[in-house]
Amino acid sequence: MDVLVNYKRLFLINNAGKKMDIKKKSVLLVSMPFAGLMIPDIQLSLLERYLKERGIKVHTHHLYLKAAEFYGVPFYIFQNQQNQKQLSFDEYVQRTDLFYNWVLEHADWKTYDIIAFMVNPEQDLPSLAIAKKIKEQYPEKIIVFVGNQTAGQLGVNILKTFKYIDFTISGDCEEALYRLATDYQNYTSIPHLIYRVEDEVIWNQPDTYVDLNTLPIPNFDSFYKELKQTSKELRQFFKSNGRLPIEISRGCWWNQCTFCNIKIQHPFYREKSVKRIVEEIKVLSDKYAIRKFQLIGNTLPKEDYRLLFEEIIKLRRDFDLYVTVRPGYLQRDDYRLMKKAGVNIIQLDIVSFSKNFLKKMNTGTRVIDNIAALTFCKENGIHASYSLLANYPNEEDITFEDTKMG
Repeated sequence: MDVLVNYKRLFLINNAGKKMDIKKKSVLLVSMPFAGLMIPDIQLSLLERYLKERGIKVHTHHLYLKAAEFYGVPFYIFQNQQNQKQLSFDEYVQRTDLFYNWVLEHADWKTYDIIAFMVNPEQDLPSLAIAKKIKEQYPEKIIVFVGNQTAGQLGVNILKTFKYIDFTISGDCEEALYRLATDYQNYTSIPHLIYRVEDEVIWNQPDTYVDLNTLPIPNFDSFYKELKQTSKELRQFFKSNGRLPIEISRGCWWNQCTFCNIKIQHPFYREKSVKRIVEEIKVLSDKYAIRKFQLIGNTLPKEDYRLLFEEIIKLRRDFDLYVTVRPGYLQRDDYRLMKKAGVNIIQLDIVSFSKNFLKKMNTGTRVIDNIAALTFCKENGIHASYSLLANYPNEEDITFEDTKMG
């Protein structure tokens, strides 16, 4: 049975006579394949800056870049989209073995106390495979999994299933990872942390959440350093297609879709101020001489989205922006404003063109909202990217037909 820890119990555990360990632990941050190649890992870049500013010895490995070299950029991209037509199965296995052995031999596992893997949907199996081998070779290392795939019950189940994983973190991981590095002897009191006490898995659910405006601006130096050491093909691919991510919010202000797990990872919606978002764009644009950015959030700011784009326009730079938009709460003029600010690609949360399906999923949008959003994108020369849900449990034939006609 899963237990939600209360603070009284934490106090008793913390005073159980454990030897104090005041030495700060060093941290190695790792991102495995098959993370996307078009934007650096925002979570690793933010975590590295956060920990460094607090005096933690930290290093980052963007190992998915090296994987793209072993597989070749075209195949890596197809693999990330669940398509394996570019290599035969035997070739795929051979290159996977080569990459696996390279990682074990060349990554600096010995130097760091805590090895934290960023685990998003495409990174589960590669992360588990390397983590298992590290634990076998260096049993004293503390293995931590963080990311989308460790939210709530997913994080609990990882610890139940894989004994070589020591901790998972659900939701905000900045302070939790810092506390592991500085106050390890009291890890049972760390919010967001999931851990074991004998055979019991315990999840410390938090009662406070980080203010995004207080977080540092991410540092992408490690990414660019590793990118510089890759093949000419990969460097050219990022030069032509790459973007830097700008985190604008966590969670979702609607937070009612029945199919979504965002509320598990980030139950409390937060967004950065317009001033901070614009500052981040300007600082990163100046530092890395780049104009392409992707705004990371499940939608635009709830109230100040027009102000955001007006302030971006005032920077007077030829930006190329990628944003996520929730159909239904933006009007035609909003799309014109976004285009003027440099928005060229919009990810639309359409889900379906079936009235019954949208109602069942409680998306808060209508079919006409979805159609209008696509129309406004076309009018303004904005590329509209969207996905549709199909084969949902208890889906009716009429639902599929409505979406196909839409």
